[in-house]
Amino acid sequence: PDFISFPPLAIGRQTGLPVRPFNDDFANAFTLIGPTARAVSCNPGATLETGEPGPSNIRTRSVWWTWTATGTGTVQVDTIGSNFDTVLAVFTGTSVNALTQVAQDGGSGGNGTSRLTFTAAARNVYRLQVSSFKTDAGNEGTIRLYLGPPAAAPPAPANDSFASPTILAGSTATASGNTTSATAETGEPDHYPGAGAPTATGSVWFTWTPLFSGLCQVDTTGSRFNTVLSIYTGPTLAPITGLTRIASDNDRGGNGTSRILLSVTSGTTCRIAVDGWDSFSRGEYVLNITPVPQILACGVSNGPAGTRTFNLQWKSQRWDTYLIQQSTDLLTWTTAGNCTASEGTTTDVDFTNIPAATKKLFFRLRRQ
Repeated sequence: PDFISFPPLAIGRQTGLPVRPFNDDFANAFTLIGPTARAVSCNPGATLETGEPGPSNIRTRSVWWTWTATGTGTVQVDTIGSNFDTVLAVFTGTSVNALTQVAQDGGSGGNGTSRLTFTAAARNVYRLQVSSFKTDAGNEGTIRLYLGPPAAAPPAPANDSFASPTILAGSTATASGNTTSATAETGEPDHYPGAGAPTATGSVWFTWTPLFSGLCQVDTTGSRFNTVLSIYTGPTLAPITGLTRIASDNDRGGNGTSRILLSVTSGTTCRIAVDGWDSFSRGEYVLNITPVPQILACGVSNGPAGTRTFNLQWKSQRWDTYLIQQSTDLLTWTTAGNCTASEGTTTDVDFTNIPAATKKLFFRLRRQ
């Protein structure tokens, strides 16, 4: 039978800080019962004990379980479904400062969660430790722990190989999926080259042929792991060794996601790869392609009755609708209007009846 455990989470009356979970210490570990067990826990307020295994610069806020094997065989333990970046370890031993590690994993469960397997011996007692990866503020939360027979790995994504990419169409495109079972191909380039950079570990591929010439943004905003993004031109079929990289990025998108600002040419196909920073960086990804308007010119002329007329010209994908905002100091922005880009390459808008005392006016565009 499954055993569900809920350690208490209390709020300190004076400090407002979470109280340590009951199973924070090795000696207070919760017990898992049976060949299959599930537990729900949390680690805000948890600590590391003196002598606890694992370097403190890699893990923190640990909690403990204990499990006695009901038979001999392969067992899977994972934290899939947890909402933060976990480190999972299995030990044998009776004292927190004298444990022997059996297995450890950082991110094989996808989305920062952990998954490992080990060979259990009947009636042996195993100690399970779940902790936060590093000491980053906010890297804590709810733990969902599974122990039982190994689950079948999900199939490789359909766009795992360069020869079978997902084809993206349109001036704006979005795609999503999961890289947990993605692989790296023989001869595949490293998607973010440089000192200390990772090798390709589990990429998925896309092709996109823009129907316009201009700027666009390609990003992985919304992904749940540390992504690497790279864009190439090259042959339409494998081998992939003939690719030419035109841009790559690791984390300009924030929160471990990637972002590239790219100048594209109508009809020139881009090959896009989404990978993880390392072998533990896998999970749910989102890929976004968005045209970026280019402001070409701003002009000013005298209008009637002591007013001025400001003129704005920009280049964008036709029929896209933009929110136009204006500011006199680049700090406070107000809405000047909405405009749908014209069929031609340039959109021209006049802003009339601006007080003559206005010496300068800044504009920015946001695609709707």
